[in-house]
Amino acid sequence: MEVNNREWALAIWLAAFLMLFLLVPASRRSVPGLLRIFFGHRIFVPFLIMVIYTGGVIAVLIGMGVWEAKLITPTIVWFLTIALINFMRVPRAMKEPRYFRKLAVSAVTVPVAVQFVVDMYPFSLISEILLQGGFLLFSAVAAFAATGQQYAAARRILNVLIGLLVVVVVIHSAHEITAQWSRIDFGGEAKKFLLPIGLTAAFLPFLYGLTLYAAYESAASHMKAVRPPKTPLARPVITLLARTAFSVEKIAAVTPRTRMVMAETSSWRAASAAFDAGRVHEITRRQELADKQQRLLDNAGVAGTDGNCKRLDQREFEQTIRALSYLHFCQAGNYRNLGRYRADLIDALGPEALASRGLPNEAAITMHVAKDGQGWWAWRRTVTGWVFAIGAIEAPNDRWEFDGPKVPAGGPGSDPSWRHFMVPPEPHEHW
Repeated sequence: MEVNNREWALAIWLAAFLMLFLLVPASRRSVPGLLRIFFGHRIFVPFLIMVIYTGGVIAVLIGMGVWEAKLITPTIVWFLTIALINFMRVPRAMKEPRYFRKLAVSAVTVPVAVQFVVDMYPFSLISEILLQGGFLLFSAVAAFAATGQQYAAARRILNVLIGLLVVVVVIHSAHEITAQWSRIDFGGEAKKFLLPIGLTAAFLPFLYGLTLYAAYESAASHMKAVRPPKTPLARPVITLLARTAFSVEKIAAVTPRTRMVMAETSSWRAASAAFDAGRVHEITRRQELADKQQRLLDNAGVAGTDGNCKRLDQREFEQTIRALSYLHFCQAGNYRNLGRYRADLIDALGPEALASRGLPNEAAITMHVAKDGQGWWAWRRTVTGWVFAIGAIEAPNDRWEFDGPKVPAGGPGSDPSWRHFMVPPEPHEHW
């Protein structure tokens, strides 16, 4: 088994992190629980089947004369970096469109070839340990710097440093390949390059089957949760299996509402009808969303109101309401924990909290909190110029809402334009 310095350095760093993990008492205490989870039948049995399947693939390659003992190291690397990682990503594969196509394409992209060439001639062991340590340190700090706009300058510097390390590795590899060109075993290197591609291609059917099984098991467990006790579940589950035609993407498209209705049926025909009704409902819902998005585009910049006196141009309305409602939720939590509303909540949450609600990164929300912390309100002007505001003047769950062309003169209680959330909105209001 041939192990180069880069692989030894990686193994040393992994061992160091493992030792550091075990040295922390809290981490040590979590080990028995992690082992119980791993050796549970939901994980260990599929993992064992994956190991056996991989062994079978290698046996076939040996029989074909294309696998030999010196390929054991790249095989282990492939198993740890491709097979094991994608095994742990099965929940993601159940939901992400074209996951398997992306995995297949990723095995034959240009960066894969470049990575293979760069890895042909690593540095000395000490240099590799230091180099990988630099990559780990700079990448970790850069990831932290990406969490806040105030670290943008530091993130740019770190990205430059990472780029310089990459350039050093590429120059070294190019020099070694040029110097040792006549001594390169092109046949052996070709096998090393093609091995991960072949193993990934052979692994895809197993991964798809595992993901399909996990998707149907998840759907069946959710259906069982709403099924009356001791009531057979075979018919709705088999109907779901047949109507989705063994497709991971199709089973992922079945909504919880459809599964619940199917679970309540007792005949093949009723289960199939529930599936059809759920599909029609989902198609209708998606069309309504598409129509809503199209109206936003068509009415962008258009002044005036519709038949209900609501604004025609409603860009950022939904996102702003969602962001303000999230602030209200967080303020209520702070009040319950601290007995007052928090003045620095927006800074504490950071811009990502607003961006995750659909607002642009530069979006600004203005917040006012009473000196005694017993009241607050916040507002935002959308890109259309329309203003939304939310606030509270009592303990949770007090909530007041506002929308209009101008910022309210003050918080709830000081401006009659505010409406308590228990009072139904008027037709022209957008909350």
